[in-house]
Amino acid sequence: MSLAPVQISSATSFGGSLSAAVSLTGVTAGNHILVIAMHIDAAGSSPSLSCSDSQGSYSADVDSSNGGGASRTTLFRLANATGGSHTITVTASSGLASNSSGEVIALEVPPVALDQSNTVGGNAAAISVAATATLSASGDLAIAALSHINLNAGGGTFPPTGGTGTYTALVSHLNKSDADYQILSSTAGVGANWGTLSFAGKYTALVAAYMSAAVAPPGMQCL
Repeated sequence: MSLAPVQISSATSFGGSLSAAVSLTGVTAGNHILVIAMHIDAAGSSPSLSCSDSQGSYSADVDSSNGGGASRTTLFRLANATGGSHTITVTASSGLASNSSGEVIALEVPPVALDQSNTVGGNAAAISVAATATLSASGDLAIAALSHINLNAGGGTFPPTGGTGTYTALVSHLNKSDADYQILSSTAGVGANWGTLSFAGKYTALVAAYMSAAVAPPGMQCL
């Protein structure tokens, strides 16, 4: 079974708000929804992120939070989605709306389970996430995401390099954020390297590899 996204929402910017909403229509019942949330709080008030729609709250599969209070990148998932339309809202827990930026994007995918992941964060211009441990299956769906307070200032490599394929950009990386995906062709661990940005700054980044839930060991399934 291919784990390529069934559909991808338009990206929505926080744009001076503490929340951002994206929509998917015609979702197939039983599929999963992944939501990539990339948030910057310019004042460094260390907000956490939450994600929900009318079906309920999404689980945070991977959370990169070591961004000095200014950056957070979180990958959420809803299993067993109901069929039809989903309007999904990501909300920052604190801070001023005027200090809030970043983006949110959602992907409908076949049923998946998290295989491996890695995160990184800090204050730097050279940004990379180290390769994960060896994967349990080939053909995983890999997600890479970055929130960097100075990303808009230029430099860097977009989409990032890494993995056994080529990352496809999901956002235009003009809102201090970047998100990408690829389908892998082996069980080798996957990372992401954005090269060196023009200016150092506080950031968080993550890489996640998802396997088909149909082949995941029973303890890893989320159905």
